[in-house]
Amino acid sequence: MARHSPRPPPPRPHLHPPADPCLFYISPAGAELYSLAAGRSYRLPDLPGPPVADRYIWGSSHDWLVTADARSDLQLLNPATGEQIGLPPVATMEHVTPVLDAAGELSRYELSFYDTTPPRKETQRKETQAPHPYEVGYLTEVLYLKVVLSCDPSRGDCIAMLIHNPMRQLSIAKVGASGGTGSLPRKVIQTTPTASTMAAPSTQ
Repeated sequence: MARHSPRPPPPRPHLHPPADPCLFYISPAGAELYSLAAGRSYRLPDLPGPPVADRYIWGSSHDWLVTADARSDLQLLNPATGEQIGLPPVATMEHVTPVLDAAGELSRYELSFYDTTPPRKETQRKETQAPHPYEVGYLTEVLYLKVVLSCDPSRGDCIAMLIHNPMRQLSIAKVGASGGTGSLPRKVIQTTPTASTMAAPSTQ
């Protein structure tokens, strides 16, 4: 009786072979990738926007980095190509309220703390403590915990999943959209030099 060799599985053209793992590191001189397979470093070209050394990095998926800039806004950065894609601004998150100075410039953020029980109506949501003020660039250290991408952001159908405070909640946003899913109209607080208290919030 003749023996038949097992047929190899059919090719899957939609699947790409895994890339060699690389280490990404930065220095005052710039950014570099270190290939573990080749045992050598590759200097990267100057990247757009603020220097990588001045950003926080909150995750990496599909060869992209998730970074936060000086305003605590998130951007996706491909260090190999220099491509950059912005995520919805931090002020679109339900818990974050931007506070403007008398000149209309961003002064700080206020972070609200809600209980974890879903409200029947948005007006029924209960705050567990008074909002906390945070400097514009410091909010990133308090708010973000981790960001994961569903696929390569350059495909156009990528979803970003953000784990954040308070209480390790989950927010979801479509990459390239102006606001995350479930985003609410934002309150913007305007301050004046002579006022001892903040003016009433106005919805924008």
